[in-house]
Amino acid sequence: MTPRVRRRERRPSISASDVPALARFARAYLHQDVLIEHGSAAEAVRAFCRDATEAERVALETDFARLITAAGDWAPVTLVRWFRDDLGAGWPPGSCDDLVGLGAAAAKAPKR
Repeated sequence: MTPRVRRRERRPSISASDVPALARFARAYLHQDVLIEHGSAAEAVRAFCRDATEAERVALETDFARLITAAGDWAPVTLVRWFRDDLGAGWPPGSCDDLVGLGAAAAKAPKR
């Protein structure tokens, strides 16, 4: 039997204060009932964009892009922990692909 090699987790190089719009969105919209209330995290993004000003929507898009760049090589467990522990979100994305999808939902959301 080959021994399992544990991949060493790198400490995230980004904090909630680096993505303030994403932090506010995560606390307000990605709560523990996000799937009940919105059906999906992408729908929560669209709900935020309906409620937000243009400046708030652009700030969220920018923060998603910043996080996607920073989290590209994170293990999924690191991303989950970061969303829950650093952002205080009740729903964490399972992968960087999920983040890309949420960023795309913000970019494509109809403007108010």
